[in-house]
Amino acid sequence: MSTHAHFPPGKAGAAVVGTLAGGAAGFLVAELVAVFLGSVLGWTPDEDGSVLPAPFLIGAPVVCAVVGTVVAVRLAGRGRRS
Repeated sequence: MSTHAHFPPGKAGAAVVGTLAGGAAGFLVAELVAVFLGSVLGWTPDEDGSVLPAPFLIGAPVVCAVVGTVVAVRLAGRGRRS
């Protein structure tokens, strides 16, 4: 008897794609916010050259990756509609 939970291959693939797409979107969001704050609002960068604090630059891609994973797995679980 197997002790592993059943996770269909279609959902596993969707989870990987959702994680990668969400992470990429998170990096894009972090960069767009940094450009907006630096260019439009005129905020000067910190001494290390970044406009945003490190927790935001790390947190935005992580949060977007988790959201992308959840959305992709939920969409993969719906099945096909005719």
